[in-house]
Amino acid sequence: MRSVGWRGLICCGFPFTQGQVKFLVSYLILYLFAILYCRWYFYRDPGSFFFDPEEGYRPLYSLTRVEQARSFIKLASNGSITRPGRPHGHTAHATGAGKTLCIGMATVKRPSRQYVDVSLGSLLADLTPDERASIYLNLLFAHTDPKAHPFSEAPWVPAVADNVLTYEKAGYKLPTVRRLEKDKRIEEKSLFDYKFLLRSCYELTDAPWIAILEDDVLAQEGWYGRTMAGLQKIQRQKKGKGDWLYLRLFYTEKFMGWNSEEWPVYLFWSLVAVSVPALGGLYLRGKIPSLRNTLSDPFLAVICLVCVPAAIVLYFLAGRVSVQPLHSGVRPMNRYACCSQGLVFPREIVPRLIHGLGQTEQPRAVDSAIEAWADREGLQRWALVPSVMQHIGGKTYKKTEKENPRDKFEVSGARGLWNFRFELHENLRRAWDGGGSDERQTGEFMGT
Repeated sequence: MRSVGWRGLICCGFPFTQGQVKFLVSYLILYLFAILYCRWYFYRDPGSFFFDPEEGYRPLYSLTRVEQARSFIKLASNGSITRPGRPHGHTAHATGAGKTLCIGMATVKRPSRQYVDVSLGSLLADLTPDERASIYLNLLFAHTDPKAHPFSEAPWVPAVADNVLTYEKAGYKLPTVRRLEKDKRIEEKSLFDYKFLLRSCYELTDAPWIAILEDDVLAQEGWYGRTMAGLQKIQRQKKGKGDWLYLRLFYTEKFMGWNSEEWPVYLFWSLVAVSVPALGGLYLRGKIPSLRNTLSDPFLAVICLVCVPAAIVLYFLAGRVSVQPLHSGVRPMNRYACCSQGLVFPREIVPRLIHGLGQTEQPRAVDSAIEAWADREGLQRWALVPSVMQHIGGKTYKKTEKENPRDKFEVSGARGLWNFRFELHENLRRAWDGGGSDERQTGEFMGT
């Protein structure tokens, strides 16, 4: 190998030509720019090393949507908005005929702030008359004494709900439910309410789709049209190909990072990334003699053992959601989704689901019980991407570590159950600073 003199560089005892040095310096500069890029654009990815908790959990579109929902509820309270009327003398079952979607929502009194009014307002605020007429909304005040809920007699309730459910009206034995309340057996009670809502929608309507929503979700403008389009797409794709369980309207990216159980896949592709330039360099050097000095052993060693591994490390640090974003549309989501904030079931699966949830041997959270049953039955689960719903509850009974940066915001999902992409909804009209433009807040993120 020829001496490089002043045109080369001795690095770690290995000589490099001037061209090789320029390449390595250029690579270093590009690498530093890549780090800056990741810090600037991937701060909303909870699985990224560059995640900024304060900025990541900052509500953008949610604040706008909450105000729209509150305005709707205010109009419903003063009588300016009414639901499609029930013909005089018709039973609840009759009013559920001919519906497209039945929505079931259970609400309980929360320790501090209530969210059910905002949830219902966001669901109904922008529906066309035909869309609203196609929905049957069951609202359950999930207390043995419904008056324990602060909104049980709110003037907007009859204006937005097609049917107000109570345990007593449904014929349930109140002592059984009261025991669950008294002993604070939250998981059992939640599962009981979930089955109650499923059964009510199934028996009171003939709707082909049944959605069970939690009382602390925020629906995006246009959620109904996107949901219906997603369901139709699943039907076309799955026709004659077996059963599926639900379409997910909310998911959190929090659990969609580099999961440890998939380490063999990561290792395989990392080895491929290292091997390709090594084998390619050796092949080209053998075929083209003039490249022997350029593709020297020391240079290939630096490329394969330093440059490529550094790029791999940065790839993983950037975060999976950032470098491998979910493409918009309907996507399979059998793992890592979480939680049960908004699920839409095809009518035909509901009796099996109710029976399956009734076979749960030990108390467990609703979402865990549903996923366990789906795994046993081999049922496909789907999600609408981006999410059309956000979780805005400030408290949850699920225990986890504190995430203090969220506490400063008026709207923030408990336990970090937050859809980060939801906040960059295309209809966002204002930035957090009150109207100023902020590319970092309103631009695309996470590689989308």
